[in-house]
Amino acid sequence: MPLFKITNSNITDARNIRVKNPDLSHITRSLRAKINDILYFTNSEEIFKSRITMISKDILEAHILSSRPVKKGNRTKLTLYIAMIKHSQFEMILNTATQLGVDTIIPMDTEFSCKIKASEEKLKRWNKIIFESAKQSFNPSPPALKEMTSFTKAVAAGKNGILLHPDSAHSIKEHLDPKTSEVLNVYIGPEGGFSKHEIKLAQKNKINIVKLPYHILRTETAVIAVISNILFFYS
Repeated sequence: MPLFKITNSNITDARNIRVKNPDLSHITRSLRAKINDILYFTNSEEIFKSRITMISKDILEAHILSSRPVKKGNRTKLTLYIAMIKHSQFEMILNTATQLGVDTIIPMDTEFSCKIKASEEKLKRWNKIIFESAKQSFNPSPPALKEMTSFTKAVAAGKNGILLHPDSAHSIKEHLDPKTSEVLNVYIGPEGGFSKHEIKLAQKNKINIVKLPYHILRTETAVIAVISNILFFYS
């Protein structure tokens, strides 16, 4: 069952939750939910287990049975700097990064990345993908999608970062320490990788150049591999 995002204004004094479209359509048409079915909602602070008590054409009402706080945890926050690639692959990354629990996603313009402009229409679509992925994966805190930035600005902003490069002599584990930073910046390039100039620029900004113990990976596969490795390390 998906986790539906609400605000405190959706919660009534009688411990009921009221929702309208588009969630109403999703619940009644896609999920075919009925009276007495169980739904889960979150306001980012708590997760509410609720039972449907009323469904009308315009409103659904569910009574809160129980609630529990959202686990914030003390883990290092993950910011993913990702080079722009083809639309379908980039959207796949938005989906998987949300499921894995990345906190912030920032598209990068690199020397070998696809030259795609992040129009208002695209940003709206990308945010919708993140929102839907968070709903399906029960993630109460979907990542923030920031505006596209240049590689130069990206590495200048990262005080604690790792950049994937297959020719590096260092593994990720060598540069992960949960006691040293509250934010870890992860830089992943396009299928053409990062240029020599970009590697030197990253090193100048004290970004750690690392590699995964695998074959050379596609960008969308590298995201899954590196984030999974980081999460396993902190677990």
